[in-house]
Amino acid sequence: MTENISLCLKTTQISSSNTFSDYATDFIVSTSSGQISNNRTRYTWYNVNLRNLLGPIYNKYNKFNISLNSILTSTQGTTDITGISKNDRQLQVKMYGLQWLSSYNQATQNNDSNKVIRLVQFSTASYGTDSYHFPEQFHTFLKGSDVVDITLNLHNVSTDTNTTTSSAGSLLGHMIFNFNIQGVPEELNDRLEIKQKSNVHINDVKLLR
Repeated sequence: MTENISLCLKTTQISSSNTFSDYATDFIVSTSSGQISNNRTRYTWYNVNLRNLLGPIYNKYNKFNISLNSILTSTQGTTDITGISKNDRQLQVKMYGLQWLSSYNQATQNNDSNKVIRLVQFSTASYGTDSYHFPEQFHTFLKGSDVVDITLNLHNVSTDTNTTTSSAGSLLGHMIFNFNIQGVPEELNDRLEIKQKSNVHINDVKLLR
């Protein structure tokens, strides 16, 4: 039976303020729990203790799969998103802080520590809210430090960067990101190995029995 651990990251854990102007015009909100920056499109949670989170399965596995299963937002600002700025709601959810097994970036032809884990389209309407529930799509990371800072970047589709805005009324609301984490049994890695068991020609099936 697969062992599942839930990780719930809430932006209110960093700052509970619902005053949009607190986050506007590149203002950085920092607390002892984390930081919200880039016009509420970059979130960092400090000191996420993976050992405590994963409990008994932490020492059992060297690799783990993580899946972003759902996103929930509160009410966004008071301004409708119109025109080309709608691209600012077509977003890549990028996760930084875990030791990814693979996160290939074709532009650099190297692995990228800021890994795309989901693609989402948020509401463009004033006072809009969003709720997403995704099918399981796992990404594998290696066991590294017991305690890590986890950053989620919301990069837009047009520029592949965090969206900037001078309007507090167009900012996204608070968010909840719910993850599922599973250990990766070592025997699953063995199934990926191709082992030559015989030099007998494949046509001589009777000799392989």
